[in-house]
Amino acid sequence: MTRNSSVKPYEPDYDWFWGRKPGNDGTQATLRMTVSGEPAVIREAVAAWISTLSTDSNGVRGEAGWRVDEVSREAEAIQLDITSGGEDVADGVIAGAESAVASLKHVDGIAVTWEQLPREDRYLS
Repeated sequence: MTRNSSVKPYEPDYDWFWGRKPGNDGTQATLRMTVSGEPAVIREAVAAWISTLSTDSNGVRGEAGWRVDEVSREAEAIQLDITSGGEDVADGVIAGAESAVASLKHVDGIAVTWEQLPREDRYLS
């Protein structure tokens, strides 16, 4: 990691993936990533990472088992959601986060924060 980068790896919370409802029923899990810093720097860094990802026939970016979607773009912050589902929900979310960190950790002047979004219970009681 460069001296002026605050890109910390995502620390998986397996209780979020499997321990609480909905558990491992195939329900999607979404990890929100907020990239903040100088506007031009974060725009370029996020665009560079996204450009390395595969694109499916619907224009969705990601890799096997996960996708990334831009949620919001403000002057000094871009939010993206990394989403996965199915049996390998944890593997997908973790792989997406690791891909982002590998690309962004070398960029000076940016920070990344992580937020695990609430998971919906596929089977309502």
